[in-house]
Amino acid sequence: MDDGREGVTVYLPEGEETALRLASRKLFILWQMASPGEPCLYDEDSAQLPEGEEDPGDEGIEYYQTLLGLRNHYDVLRSGPWEVLHAGGATYAYLRAIEGGRDSFGQAGEDNVAVVLINRSGEGEALFDLDLSRWRVEKLVDPLDDYVEVLLQEKRLRITLGPLEGRLLLRDRWGANSQVRRESGILLHPTSLPSTGGIGDLGAEAYSFIDFLVAAGQGFWQVLPLNPPAAGNSPYQCFSAFAGNHLLIDLRKLVEEGLLRLEELEKLPPLPAGTVDFASVKEQKGKMLRLAFTRFSEADGVYGEFCAKHECWLPDFALFMALKEHFGGRPWNQWERDAAFRREETLNHYRALLAAEMGYHKFLQFIFFRQWLALKSYAYSRGIKIIGDLPLFVAHDNSDVWSKPHLFRLDAEGNPQVIAGVPPDYFSKTGQLWGNPHYRWDVMESDGFQWWKGRLRLLMELVDLVRIDHFLGLEHYWEIPAGATTAEEGRWVKGPSEKFFNSLREELGELPLIAEDLGLVTPAVKRLKRRLNLPGMHVLQFMIEPHEGAKLNLPLYERNTILYTGTHDNDTLLGWHRSAAIPSATIGAETRKKEEATAPPDGRERDACRYFIEAALRSDAAMVIIPIQDILLLDSSARMNIPGTAEGNWQWRLKGEELTAAVAGELRALTEKHHRRTFGKG
Repeated sequence: MDDGREGVTVYLPEGEETALRLASRKLFILWQMASPGEPCLYDEDSAQLPEGEEDPGDEGIEYYQTLLGLRNHYDVLRSGPWEVLHAGGATYAYLRAIEGGRDSFGQAGEDNVAVVLINRSGEGEALFDLDLSRWRVEKLVDPLDDYVEVLLQEKRLRITLGPLEGRLLLRDRWGANSQVRRESGILLHPTSLPSTGGIGDLGAEAYSFIDFLVAAGQGFWQVLPLNPPAAGNSPYQCFSAFAGNHLLIDLRKLVEEGLLRLEELEKLPPLPAGTVDFASVKEQKGKMLRLAFTRFSEADGVYGEFCAKHECWLPDFALFMALKEHFGGRPWNQWERDAAFRREETLNHYRALLAAEMGYHKFLQFIFFRQWLALKSYAYSRGIKIIGDLPLFVAHDNSDVWSKPHLFRLDAEGNPQVIAGVPPDYFSKTGQLWGNPHYRWDVMESDGFQWWKGRLRLLMELVDLVRIDHFLGLEHYWEIPAGATTAEEGRWVKGPSEKFFNSLREELGELPLIAEDLGLVTPAVKRLKRRLNLPGMHVLQFMIEPHEGAKLNLPLYERNTILYTGTHDNDTLLGWHRSAAIPSATIGAETRKKEEATAPPDGRERDACRYFIEAALRSDAAMVIIPIQDILLLDSSARMNIPGTAEGNWQWRLKGEELTAAVAGELRALTEKHHRRTFGKG
């Protein structure tokens, strides 16, 4: 290796020479990516290797890609005016800055300051002492080193670099650009709220949770689908795409309205806290709701207005539920054939026979909608917006499939011809076999997608934003033959794509939608999302490895994104973090795994999980959503759902004492530190 002195050649051990070569290469990459002009975009050019010499490793390529991403993302690195701060010997420093929203070409640019420091010496350290008093800078961050903060001293940057070291320092961009919307919220399904009734409801604890969101500096409450769950109690497999989940009704509000008596509730046997025993909840709450119905007067004018407003779905849903009860809970295509396939004379017979039962189900919907809309109004008054969830597919045993079978791909017996799912993925080696019937998209298109428009119109009354679950299925969906034993047997089929959204917009206008674009995101899905200008989703657990001690530079340069630490399908952060460190090769290890999985987190685990949360909040994503289980650092026992399993899901609940002022204060401090804020009501 030539050290730059004439006539002197220094021979180094192979490993050390490779390290020096890599360090030199990284200096060159930093120089070209942070300097004016267009950088060379070829890895082999940036490597600066003699012809035929082996590349020193992937680290240089990763560094190159990271810096290229930063350059593409930060206006100041592309078009900020350039000024030399220091040049002498082997050290060099320059600054690029955009102030007042205009770059060096007079074009719009985001305010920021970037300082580049280079020590070209291969032998000694270099001390930089730079005057930055001309720029509005109190501290800088290093995006290449976990965004570590570098504080200025009396408006001077004093920092030491090692041999062949370069640093890129940026001003905290969001403090300087406070008009940029950066928001955050919490994911918690209402069934997981504390209550005395064995399941979360729309009562006092729901209002208290909204107060907690405000205290914690959050702007959003994300929920799962609010429809009445069917088999497996999954909110993604429901009896209706329109109706609300009557198990969420707060019975104490019915006491206030005179439909129940407090002593009647107090006589109910206690149900477990911390989990939902769905069978017991359905029995107890059903008994109380039927009692309340006997005291309810349908002469209420507001009730009449509600029924008239929801005429397009409510009568069919009420009849479906009454028939389902009448036929012993069996799936609709196993009822009496004339009822299953909607012979009008038969339906009229059952409408008369089951009028009281139909009235009961209409009553349940009236109460649910009234209580939910009151809760939403309270959230609005406190500056909290609600993110709802729209499952792409509906269950087969569903009032919409029964009442509108022509919209679904069914055979003569009412069974699905093909079913929905996904091919092998992160959660399952054989894919996921959901079992939902597929749509007849051509038939839906022929009437202008009216069923979908009605569904979205109603949901937008209940929530402020809508997450479209399995968004990619609107571009292309996985079609599995009925009777298949695994999802591997399916095929991709083209979906309705942009014409679907164009039709929605023509009638409903622009809708505040979030595209759940996880899974196989093809270029076509990306193009569709981009043309629709919809924010997509990223999940931190899919982006990084859960090992300890690693610096976390999230590869996320897309602002139009909702970043989650995890979703309802993921393990909790703590459980996920533990999963990488706990072996599972022997029975003894499995026993230890179960013991450790339910142990309180130690200090090291707490620090790791909070580090992941802060990394998400620090990211450039326009919005960050964190499941409440992650905020509370709960273990795998708090997991909401394990995809591919039918039992034991959707049962987790909060304990009332967990949402403390200290938890809210800690989250607020992190949120404010990273300039995420509530932008007011409306």
